[in-house]
Parts: sequence; structure tokens; C-alpha cells
Amino acid sequence: MPNTLATFSNDCFSQCHNISFITIPRGVKSIGGYGFNECFQLKNIAIPASLTSFSSNCFNRNYSLENIIIPIGTTSLGSSIFSSCFQLKNIIIPNTVQELNTTFSQCNALREIKFSNNIPNFVGSLFYACYALTSDIIIPSGTTYVPYNAFYYCSSLKKIIFATPSTIKGIGSGAFYNCTSLREM
Repeated sequence: MPNTLATFSNDCFSQCHNISFITIPRGVKSIGGYGFNECFQLKNIAIPASLTSFSSNCFNRNYSLENIIIPIGTTSLGSSIFSSCFQLKNIIIPNTVQELNTTFSQCNALREIKFSNNIPNFVGSLFYACYALTSDIIIPSGTTYVPYNAFYYCSSLKKIIFATPSTIKGIGSGAFYNCTSLREM
């Protein structure tokens, strides 16, 4: 791809079922909604440090995607960006991201997620049906509300740590529903 690209618009590679690897050129700053939606064979993506914004459903339903590194400097991860990425196992979210919104819903193989203690906003069914999630989850400082269905059906999750318990004012409906392995909060 040409190095002159600055953005990928909505649906630019949506439903390109046979793409298995893509290198996003340096200089690209954003990917539009559904940019790589339903690229069923996409396993690896090389993302440059210039990329700061991922729109909603950007990598939605990429069934083969296993690992991804979100660059430091990324500020925006659109809602449902990784929903239904059934093979996604590990992810690191940099401290520059401001909000997580239904980000990993139905990532059935997701075992470990690391995110900064600075993410102020959790929204929606963040880890809905992430059955394999076993890493300890630390709810960041400044979080005031654990949203509805946040950890719904995270049946392997064992421990939730509130970085600053005194800031939590509410827990939404179904937030920890069917977390059958949860032992400690």
C-alpha cells in the first residue's frame, strides 16, 4: 500500500474474507467504521504508531485474529471494535485510550488483557461472553461505575481488583452474571 495514505474510510476492506495479513502504512491516523469487518482469515495486523483512532466495529468478526498491539498514542477505540474476534487471546491497551465501550464482547478465547490504570470510562458489555478470560482484572482508579453486562458470562474469571474501591458508586445489572469461577473482589 502507498505510504501516502492518511486514513482508511468506512468499510474499506470489509468482508475481504481471504486477507490473512495486512501492514497499515506509516502515516495512517485513523480507520473508519467496519474498516476490516468480517475479514475471516485475517490473523495478523501490523499497526503503525501514527494510528490514533479506530472507529466502531473496525475489526468486528475477524474470526482468525489472535493478537494485536494497540500503539501508544491511540486515544480512541470505537465501540465493538473487537467484538466476535473468536481467536483473540491477548491484548494490551495503552494508557492513552480514554474509553472502552463493548470493546471485547464475545471474544471467546481472550485470556489476558492489560490496560492502564488511567482509563476513566468503561461503557457497556465490555467483556460480555469472554469465557476464557482468566487474568486478574483491575478496575482502574477513577472508575465510578461498572456497567451493565460488563463481565457477563466470563465464567473463567477468578479475581476482580478495584484500584480505588472508594470511587465505585454503582454496579450495573448483570455486571458479573454467571461469573461462576469468580472467587475474590
